[in-house]
Amino acid sequence: MSGAKHQLDADILQQIRREVKKVHLMTDKWYSCPATQTATEHGNVVKEEANHMSFPFPLTRHKHTKWGSSGKFRNPPTGSEEELQQHFIRECGYVPNTKLEIKDTHLTPLLSSRKPDFVFIEKGAITDALNVVALGEIRKKHGHQFSAADYGHAASFGEKLLQMQPQRNFAFVFLTDCQEIVLIKVSKQGDWYTYGYTKQEKLPYTGKSPPTGWRQLITFLEAHLKSRTSVVYFAKLDNENVAVKVAKNDSYAECFACEQKVLKELSCLNSAHIPQLRASSPGVLVIYPFCEYEISNLKRDDIKAVISTLQKVHESCGLIHRDIRKYNLLCNEDGKLILTDWGYCVEKNADAPFSGAIECMPDSVLHSLKENQAIDYDFQIDLVSFVRSFYLMIHQPELERLSFNANIKKYAADYYDFGHHMERWAFGMKSMN
Repeated sequence: MSGAKHQLDADILQQIRREVKKVHLMTDKWYSCPATQTATEHGNVVKEEANHMSFPFPLTRHKHTKWGSSGKFRNPPTGSEEELQQHFIRECGYVPNTKLEIKDTHLTPLLSSRKPDFVFIEKGAITDALNVVALGEIRKKHGHQFSAADYGHAASFGEKLLQMQPQRNFAFVFLTDCQEIVLIKVSKQGDWYTYGYTKQEKLPYTGKSPPTGWRQLITFLEAHLKSRTSVVYFAKLDNENVAVKVAKNDSYAECFACEQKVLKELSCLNSAHIPQLRASSPGVLVIYPFCEYEISNLKRDDIKAVISTLQKVHESCGLIHRDIRKYNLLCNEDGKLILTDWGYCVEKNADAPFSGAIECMPDSVLHSLKENQAIDYDFQIDLVSFVRSFYLMIHQPELERLSFNANIKKYAADYYDFGHHMERWAFGMKSMN
Protein backbone atom coordinates (compact mmCIF):
# COMPACT_ATOMS: atom_id res chain seq x y z
CA MET A 1 0.00 0.00 0.00
CA SER A 2 2.85 2.36 0.89
CA GLY A 3 4.44 1.68 -2.52
CA ALA A 4 1.20 2.57 -4.33
CA LYS A 5 0.86 5.74 -2.24
CA HIS A 6 4.46 6.68 -3.05
CA GLN A 7 3.81 6.26 -6.79
CA LEU A 8 0.59 8.30 -6.49
CA ASP A 9 2.47 11.10 -4.75
CA ALA A 10 5.14 11.02 -7.48
CA ASP A 11 2.49 11.21 -10.21
CA ILE A 12 0.79 14.14 -8.50
CA LEU A 13 4.13 15.93 -8.11
CA GLN A 14 4.96 15.37 -11.76
CA GLN A 15 1.55 16.74 -12.79
CA ILE A 16 2.10 19.82 -10.63
CA ARG A 17 5.49 20.37 -12.26
CA ARG A 18 3.91 20.18 -15.72
CA GLU A 19 1.22 22.69 -14.79
CA VAL A 20 3.74 25.08 -13.24
CA LYS A 21 5.89 24.78 -16.37
CA LYS A 22 2.86 25.50 -18.55
CA VAL A 23 2.02 28.65 -16.59
CA HIS A 24 5.66 29.73 -16.79
CA LEU A 25 5.71 29.33 -20.56
CA MET A 26 2.54 31.34 -20.98
CA THR A 27 3.81 34.21 -18.84
CA ASP A 28 7.25 34.25 -20.47
CA LYS A 29 5.87 35.19 -23.94
CA TRP A 30 7.76 32.43 -25.71
CA TYR A 31 5.14 31.91 -28.38
CA SER A 32 5.38 33.16 -31.96
CA CYS A 33 1.68 33.78 -32.58
CA PRO A 34 -0.04 36.96 -31.40
CA ALA A 35 -2.42 35.19 -29.03
CA THR A 36 -1.43 33.39 -25.84
CA GLN A 37 -1.03 29.66 -26.48
CA THR A 38 -0.39 26.55 -24.48
CA ALA A 39 2.50 24.32 -25.49
CA THR A 40 -0.01 21.92 -27.07
CA GLU A 41 -1.63 24.65 -29.16
CA HIS A 42 1.75 25.91 -30.26
CA GLY A 43 2.84 22.35 -31.06
CA ASN A 44 -0.22 21.87 -33.23
CA VAL A 45 0.82 24.96 -35.19
CA VAL A 46 4.35 23.59 -35.51
CA LYS A 47 3.19 20.17 -36.73
CA GLU A 48 0.53 21.54 -39.06
CA GLU A 49 2.82 24.09 -40.72
CA ALA A 50 6.07 22.11 -40.59
CA ASN A 51 7.74 20.42 -43.50
CA HIS A 52 9.03 16.90 -42.91
CA MET A 53 12.73 17.14 -43.67
CA SER A 54 15.71 14.86 -44.04
CA PHE A 55 18.59 15.23 -41.62
CA PRO A 56 20.37 18.27 -43.12
CA PHE A 57 23.96 16.93 -43.05
CA PRO A 58 25.62 13.82 -44.47
CA LEU A 59 25.76 11.29 -41.63
CA THR A 60 29.26 10.66 -40.36
CA ARG A 61 31.04 7.40 -41.10
CA HIS A 62 33.87 8.45 -38.86
CA LYS A 63 35.39 6.18 -36.26
CA HIS A 64 33.70 8.32 -33.58
CA THR A 65 30.49 6.40 -34.22
CA LYS A 66 32.20 3.31 -32.82
CA TRP A 67 32.80 5.06 -29.54
CA GLY A 68 30.48 3.70 -26.89
CA SER A 69 30.22 0.26 -28.47
CA SER A 70 29.88 -1.18 -24.97
CA GLY A 71 26.51 0.55 -24.85
CA LYS A 72 25.30 4.15 -24.89
CA PHE A 73 21.69 5.01 -24.05
CA ARG A 74 21.22 1.25 -23.81
CA ASN A 75 18.95 1.24 -20.75
CA PRO A 76 17.33 4.67 -20.42
CA PRO A 77 15.29 5.14 -17.24
CA THR A 78 11.51 5.07 -17.38
CA GLY A 79 11.00 7.53 -14.54
CA SER A 80 10.82 11.31 -14.48
CA GLU A 81 12.22 13.82 -16.94
CA GLU A 82 14.80 14.69 -14.29
CA GLU A 83 16.12 11.10 -14.42
CA LEU A 84 16.18 11.20 -18.22
CA GLN A 85 18.07 14.48 -18.06
CA GLN A 86 20.75 12.97 -15.83
CA HIS A 87 20.99 9.88 -18.05
CA PHE A 88 21.38 11.94 -21.24
CA ILE A 89 24.13 14.15 -19.85
CA ARG A 90 25.95 11.14 -18.39
CA GLU A 91 25.89 9.25 -21.69
CA CYS A 92 27.15 12.32 -23.58
CA GLY A 93 29.80 13.08 -20.98
CA TYR A 94 32.77 12.28 -23.21
CA VAL A 95 32.85 12.02 -26.97
CA PRO A 96 36.44 12.27 -28.27
CA ASN A 97 37.70 14.62 -30.98
CA THR A 98 34.51 16.58 -31.52
CA LYS A 99 34.29 20.32 -32.08
CA LEU A 100 31.17 20.80 -29.97
CA GLU A 101 30.28 19.67 -26.48
CA ILE A 102 26.96 19.28 -24.71
CA LYS A 103 26.33 21.33 -21.57
CA ASP A 104 23.65 20.61 -18.97
CA THR A 105 21.70 23.89 -18.61
CA HIS A 106 18.31 22.72 -17.27
CA LEU A 107 18.89 24.70 -14.04
CA THR A 108 20.38 27.76 -15.74
CA PRO A 109 18.24 30.62 -17.15
CA LEU A 110 20.51 30.77 -20.18
CA LEU A 111 17.95 32.24 -22.60
CA SER A 112 16.72 35.16 -20.52
CA SER A 113 14.41 33.37 -18.05
CA ARG A 114 14.23 30.20 -20.17
CA LYS A 115 16.15 27.06 -19.16
CA PRO A 116 16.95 24.70 -22.05
CA ASP A 117 17.75 21.17 -20.89
CA PHE A 118 21.04 21.09 -22.79
CA VAL A 119 22.93 23.16 -25.33
CA PHE A 120 25.63 22.60 -27.92
CA ILE A 121 28.63 24.87 -27.35
CA GLU A 122 31.97 25.00 -29.13
CA LYS A 123 34.60 23.28 -26.99
CA GLY A 124 36.34 25.75 -24.72
CA ALA A 125 33.72 28.47 -25.24
CA ILE A 126 31.96 30.18 -22.35
CA THR A 127 28.45 28.85 -21.73
CA ASP A 128 26.67 31.99 -22.83
CA ALA A 129 23.52 32.50 -24.90
CA LEU A 130 25.52 34.13 -27.71
CA ASN A 131 27.75 31.05 -27.97
CA VAL A 132 24.93 28.53 -28.21
CA VAL A 133 25.09 26.60 -31.49
CA ALA A 134 21.99 24.44 -30.97
CA LEU A 135 19.57 23.42 -28.21
CA GLY A 136 18.08 20.26 -26.80
CA GLU A 137 15.01 19.31 -24.79
CA ILE A 138 14.27 16.16 -22.82
CA ARG A 139 10.63 15.12 -22.98
CA LYS A 140 9.04 11.89 -21.80
CA LYS A 141 6.84 10.33 -24.49
CA HIS A 142 3.39 9.06 -23.62
CA GLY A 143 2.98 6.39 -26.25
CA HIS A 144 5.12 5.92 -29.34
CA GLN A 145 5.21 9.50 -30.58
CA PHE A 146 6.22 12.83 -29.11
CA SER A 147 3.13 14.91 -28.41
CA ALA A 148 2.19 18.24 -29.93
CA ALA A 149 3.11 19.83 -26.59
CA ASP A 150 6.59 18.33 -26.86
CA TYR A 151 7.09 19.85 -30.31
CA GLY A 152 5.69 23.20 -29.22
CA HIS A 153 7.86 23.24 -26.12
CA ALA A 154 11.05 22.46 -28.07
CA ALA A 155 10.30 24.87 -30.92
CA SER A 156 9.79 27.72 -28.46
CA PHE A 157 13.41 27.42 -27.37
CA GLY A 158 14.56 27.75 -30.98
CA GLU A 159 12.46 30.90 -31.32
CA LYS A 160 13.97 32.34 -28.16
CA LEU A 161 17.50 31.63 -29.41
CA LEU A 162 16.75 33.47 -32.67
CA GLN A 163 15.55 36.46 -30.67
CA MET A 164 18.81 36.51 -28.72
CA GLN A 165 21.01 35.89 -31.77
CA PRO A 166 19.28 38.11 -34.35
CA GLN A 167 22.00 37.59 -36.98
CA ARG A 168 20.77 34.02 -37.43
CA ASN A 169 17.73 33.09 -39.46
CA PHE A 170 17.37 29.50 -38.27
CA ALA A 171 18.12 27.38 -35.21
CA PHE A 172 18.23 23.65 -34.51
CA VAL A 173 16.64 21.95 -31.49
CA PHE A 174 17.00 18.28 -30.61
CA LEU A 175 13.98 16.64 -28.94
CA THR A 176 14.66 13.31 -27.21
CA ASP A 177 13.56 10.91 -24.48
CA CYS A 178 16.90 9.01 -24.59
CA GLN A 179 15.23 6.32 -26.69
CA GLU A 180 14.40 8.28 -29.83
CA ILE A 181 15.54 11.63 -31.13
CA VAL A 182 14.09 14.27 -33.48
CA LEU A 183 15.78 17.36 -34.96
CA ILE A 184 13.56 20.44 -35.27
CA LYS A 185 14.56 23.38 -37.46
CA VAL A 186 13.05 26.77 -36.56
CA SER A 187 13.44 29.40 -39.28
CA LYS A 188 12.75 33.11 -39.04
CA GLN A 189 10.65 34.66 -41.79
CA GLY A 190 10.24 38.35 -40.97
CA ASP A 191 8.15 38.51 -37.80
CA TRP A 192 7.03 34.88 -38.10
CA TYR A 193 8.56 31.44 -37.81
CA THR A 194 8.45 28.36 -39.99
CA TYR A 195 9.35 24.83 -38.95
CA GLY A 196 10.68 21.52 -40.16
CA TYR A 197 11.48 18.31 -38.35
CA THR A 198 12.98 14.90 -39.03
CA LYS A 199 11.32 11.59 -38.29
CA GLN A 200 11.95 9.90 -34.95
CA GLU A 201 15.13 7.82 -34.97
CA LYS A 202 16.50 5.30 -32.48
CA LEU A 203 19.20 6.64 -30.16
CA PRO A 204 20.50 3.70 -28.01
CA TYR A 205 23.80 2.28 -29.26
CA THR A 206 23.71 -1.39 -28.31
CA GLY A 207 27.13 -2.43 -29.60
CA LYS A 208 26.07 -3.45 -33.11
CA SER A 209 26.01 -1.01 -36.02
CA PRO A 210 25.29 2.51 -34.73
CA PRO A 211 21.62 3.52 -35.05
CA THR A 212 20.63 6.54 -37.14
CA GLY A 213 19.73 8.69 -34.13
CA TRP A 214 23.16 8.15 -32.59
CA ARG A 215 24.88 8.98 -35.87
CA GLN A 216 22.83 12.17 -36.16
CA LEU A 217 23.89 13.26 -32.69
CA ILE A 218 27.58 12.53 -33.37
CA THR A 219 27.42 14.19 -36.79
CA PHE A 220 26.21 17.38 -35.16
CA LEU A 221 28.91 17.23 -32.50
CA GLU A 222 31.79 16.60 -34.88
CA ALA A 223 32.31 20.07 -36.23
CA HIS A 224 30.81 23.50 -36.43
CA LEU A 225 32.71 26.62 -37.42
CA LYS A 226 31.66 30.24 -37.65
CA SER A 227 32.39 32.91 -40.25
CA ARG A 228 31.02 36.36 -41.02
CA THR A 229 28.56 35.18 -43.64
CA SER A 230 27.94 31.53 -42.85
CA VAL A 231 27.81 28.66 -40.43
CA VAL A 232 30.22 25.91 -41.48
CA TYR A 233 29.71 22.26 -40.63
CA PHE A 234 32.02 19.29 -41.01
CA ALA A 235 30.63 16.41 -43.07
CA LYS A 236 31.63 13.24 -44.89
CA LEU A 237 30.86 12.91 -48.60
CA ASP A 238 32.12 9.87 -50.53
CA ASN A 239 34.73 9.33 -47.79
CA GLU A 240 36.02 12.90 -48.16
CA ASN A 241 36.05 15.49 -45.37
CA VAL A 242 34.00 18.40 -46.71
CA ALA A 243 32.74 21.73 -45.39
CA VAL A 244 29.02 22.47 -45.60
CA LYS A 245 28.59 26.26 -45.64
CA VAL A 246 25.09 27.47 -44.75
CA ALA A 247 24.28 31.18 -45.20
CA LYS A 248 23.44 32.95 -41.95
CA ASN A 249 20.56 34.78 -43.63
CA ASP A 250 19.21 35.86 -47.01
CA SER A 251 21.39 38.99 -47.15
CA TYR A 252 24.36 36.77 -48.04
CA ALA A 253 22.63 35.05 -50.96
CA GLU A 254 24.50 37.15 -53.55
CA CYS A 255 27.83 36.35 -51.89
CA PHE A 256 27.05 32.61 -51.98
CA ALA A 257 25.96 32.76 -55.63
CA CYS A 258 29.20 34.54 -56.51
CA GLU A 259 31.34 31.95 -54.71
CA GLN A 260 29.50 29.10 -56.42
CA LYS A 261 30.10 30.66 -59.86
CA VAL A 262 33.75 31.50 -59.16
CA LEU A 263 34.66 28.07 -57.78
CA LYS A 264 33.22 26.44 -60.90
CA GLU A 265 35.28 28.78 -63.06
CA LEU A 266 38.48 28.25 -61.06
CA SER A 267 38.17 24.45 -61.23
CA CYS A 268 39.89 24.57 -64.63
CA LEU A 269 43.14 25.60 -62.87
CA ASN A 270 43.32 22.31 -60.93
CA SER A 271 45.05 24.20 -58.12
CA ALA A 272 45.76 22.37 -54.85
CA HIS A 273 45.37 25.69 -53.03
CA ILE A 274 41.84 26.56 -54.23
CA PRO A 275 38.77 24.80 -52.72
CA GLN A 276 36.66 22.56 -54.94
CA LEU A 277 32.87 22.81 -55.14
CA ARG A 278 31.26 19.39 -54.60
CA ALA A 279 27.57 20.39 -54.49
CA SER A 280 25.37 23.43 -53.96
CA SER A 281 21.84 24.70 -53.48
CA PRO A 282 20.53 28.19 -52.65
CA GLY A 283 22.32 29.33 -49.50
CA VAL A 284 24.35 26.10 -49.17
CA LEU A 285 27.79 25.16 -50.55
CA VAL A 286 29.54 21.81 -50.10
CA ILE A 287 33.28 22.43 -50.46
CA TYR A 288 36.37 20.19 -50.44
CA PRO A 289 38.64 20.08 -48.51
CA PHE A 290 37.41 20.80 -45.01
CA CYS A 291 39.82 23.29 -43.40
CA GLU A 292 39.63 24.04 -39.70
CA TYR A 293 43.12 25.36 -38.97
CA GLU A 294 43.94 29.05 -39.30
CA ILE A 295 47.44 30.02 -40.43
CA SER A 296 49.21 31.69 -37.49
CA ASN A 297 52.45 32.28 -39.41
CA LEU A 298 53.55 31.84 -42.99
CA LYS A 299 56.50 29.77 -44.14
CA ARG A 300 58.42 30.50 -47.32
CA ASP A 301 56.58 27.74 -49.19
CA ASP A 302 53.22 29.16 -48.04
CA ILE A 303 54.12 32.59 -49.39
CA LYS A 304 55.14 31.09 -52.73
CA ALA A 305 51.88 29.09 -52.84
CA VAL A 306 49.69 32.17 -52.30
CA ILE A 307 51.56 34.29 -54.85
CA SER A 308 51.61 31.58 -57.53
CA THR A 309 47.91 30.83 -56.95
CA LEU A 310 46.95 34.49 -57.28
CA GLN A 311 49.07 34.78 -60.41
CA LYS A 312 47.18 31.89 -62.04
CA VAL A 313 43.81 33.33 -61.03
CA HIS A 314 44.72 36.78 -62.35
CA GLU A 315 46.25 35.69 -65.64
CA SER A 316 43.96 32.77 -66.54
CA CYS A 317 40.61 33.97 -65.21
CA GLY A 318 40.98 37.75 -64.81
CA LEU A 319 39.54 37.55 -61.29
CA ILE A 320 40.44 39.44 -58.10
CA HIS A 321 39.85 37.72 -54.75
CA ARG A 322 39.82 41.10 -52.88
CA ASP A 323 39.30 39.50 -49.46
CA ILE A 324 42.84 38.30 -48.71
CA ARG A 325 43.18 38.21 -44.94
CA LYS A 326 44.45 35.96 -42.19
CA TYR A 327 41.03 34.35 -41.66
CA ASN A 328 40.85 33.22 -45.29
CA LEU A 329 44.27 31.55 -45.25
CA LEU A 330 43.55 28.08 -43.86
CA CYS A 331 45.18 24.69 -44.04
CA ASN A 332 43.73 21.21 -44.38
CA GLU A 333 44.54 18.09 -42.38
CA ASP A 334 47.76 17.58 -44.37
CA GLY A 335 48.99 21.10 -43.62
CA LYS A 336 48.44 22.34 -47.20
CA LEU A 337 47.50 26.03 -47.41
CA ILE A 338 44.07 26.72 -48.93
CA LEU A 339 42.91 30.17 -50.02
CA THR A 340 39.23 30.23 -49.03
CA ASP A 341 36.11 32.43 -49.27
CA TRP A 342 35.81 33.54 -52.89
CA GLY A 343 32.40 35.11 -52.38
CA TYR A 344 33.63 38.70 -52.84
CA CYS A 345 35.53 37.93 -56.05
CA VAL A 346 35.20 40.40 -58.96
CA GLU A 347 36.57 40.72 -62.46
CA LYS A 348 39.36 43.19 -63.20
CA ASN A 349 38.03 46.74 -63.76
CA ALA A 350 34.61 45.71 -62.44
CA ASP A 351 32.13 48.42 -61.48
CA ALA A 352 31.31 47.08 -58.02
CA PRO A 353 30.75 48.47 -54.53
CA PHE A 354 33.38 47.85 -51.87
CA SER A 355 33.52 44.50 -50.09
CA GLY A 356 36.39 42.73 -48.43
CA ALA A 357 39.09 43.24 -45.84
CA ILE A 358 39.37 47.01 -45.34
CA GLU A 359 42.29 46.65 -42.92
CA CYS A 360 44.32 45.00 -45.69
CA MET A 361 43.32 47.22 -48.62
CA PRO A 362 45.89 49.27 -50.57
CA ASP A 363 45.92 53.05 -50.26
CA SER A 364 44.25 53.51 -53.64
CA VAL A 365 41.11 51.72 -52.41
CA LEU A 366 41.11 53.50 -49.04
CA HIS A 367 41.45 56.86 -50.82
CA SER A 368 38.48 56.03 -53.04
CA LEU A 369 36.42 55.13 -49.98
CA LYS A 370 37.31 58.39 -48.24
CA GLU A 371 36.41 60.47 -51.26
CA ASN A 372 33.28 58.51 -52.25
CA GLN A 373 34.89 57.65 -55.59
CA ALA A 374 34.51 54.53 -57.69
CA ILE A 375 37.12 51.89 -56.89
CA ASP A 376 39.59 50.87 -59.58
CA TYR A 377 39.74 47.10 -59.15
CA ASP A 378 43.09 45.78 -60.36
CA PHE A 379 45.29 42.79 -59.55
CA GLN A 380 47.47 44.88 -57.22
CA ILE A 381 44.68 44.75 -54.62
CA ASP A 382 45.27 41.04 -53.90
CA LEU A 383 49.05 41.36 -53.68
CA VAL A 384 49.01 44.39 -51.37
CA SER A 385 46.30 42.77 -49.24
CA PHE A 386 48.45 39.67 -48.88
CA VAL A 387 51.51 41.68 -47.77
CA ARG A 388 49.44 43.63 -45.25
CA SER A 389 47.86 40.41 -43.98
CA PHE A 390 51.36 39.08 -43.42
CA TYR A 391 52.24 42.20 -41.43
CA LEU A 392 49.11 41.86 -39.28
CA MET A 393 49.89 38.20 -38.56
CA ILE A 394 53.35 39.05 -37.28
CA HIS A 395 52.64 42.23 -35.29
CA GLN A 396 49.02 41.48 -34.29
CA PRO A 397 47.88 45.08 -33.65
CA GLU A 398 44.46 45.51 -32.09
CA LEU A 399 42.13 46.48 -34.93
CA GLU A 400 38.36 46.58 -34.86
CA ARG A 401 36.77 43.97 -37.12
CA LEU A 402 33.92 45.54 -39.01
CA SER A 403 30.53 43.92 -39.48
CA PHE A 404 29.36 42.88 -42.93
CA ASN A 405 27.11 45.92 -43.35
CA ALA A 406 29.28 48.48 -41.54
CA ASN A 407 29.56 52.07 -42.79
CA ILE A 408 33.24 51.90 -43.63
CA LYS A 409 33.90 55.44 -44.87
CA LYS A 410 34.72 56.75 -41.40
CA TYR A 411 37.32 54.00 -40.94
CA ALA A 412 39.11 54.55 -44.24
CA ALA A 413 41.22 57.54 -43.08
CA ASP A 414 42.58 55.68 -40.04
CA TYR A 415 43.45 52.62 -42.09
CA TYR A 416 45.00 54.86 -44.76
CA ASP A 417 47.46 56.27 -42.20
CA PHE A 418 48.09 52.84 -40.70
CA GLY A 419 48.82 51.44 -44.15
CA HIS A 420 51.96 53.59 -44.45
CA HIS A 421 53.44 51.81 -41.41
CA MET A 422 52.83 48.46 -43.06
CA GLU A 423 54.35 49.58 -46.37
CA ARG A 424 57.51 50.85 -44.66
CA TRP A 425 57.78 47.46 -42.93
CA ALA A 426 57.28 45.62 -46.22
CA PHE A 427 59.96 47.77 -47.90
CA GLY A 428 62.36 46.91 -45.06
CA MET A 429 61.65 43.19 -45.53
CA LYS A 430 62.35 43.53 -49.26
CA SER A 431 65.63 45.33 -48.55
CA MET A 432 66.79 42.57 -46.20
CA ASN A 433 66.12 39.94 -48.85
